[in-house]
Amino acid sequence: MAEELLGSSADRSGAAPSIALDGVTVFLSVDRKGQCTGVYAVGDKASGRVIQSNIWPANRLLSQAAGRTAELPQLRDAQTTTRSYAGGAPVVARWLGAGPSELRIGDTTP
Repeated sequence: MAEELLGSSADRSGAAPSIALDGVTVFLSVDRKGQCTGVYAVGDKASGRVIQSNIWPANRLLSQAAGRTAELPQLRDAQTTTRSYAGGAPVVARWLGAGPSELRIGDTTP
């Protein structure tokens, strides 16, 4: 199902299946039954870890994972982490400057 939402270029050679998307790498947390329980997205090293994709910006990744339109909360003051919910799933975003560098959706750890 995750491949249907994000694309079919999944790499299963690592500990967690991953998909490379235009400057973002998305890792899928999978339970023992093979069901996707969460998504961890991080910007590629070459682009400084910030999720900077014209095709897959952070809000689009979040919306695809949540199954409906969703947006990350705005940063306030000196925040570097935001917590919210989208589609009933917990969302944690870590920010580097004005852009998110990590995005955890659902039950996932890096």
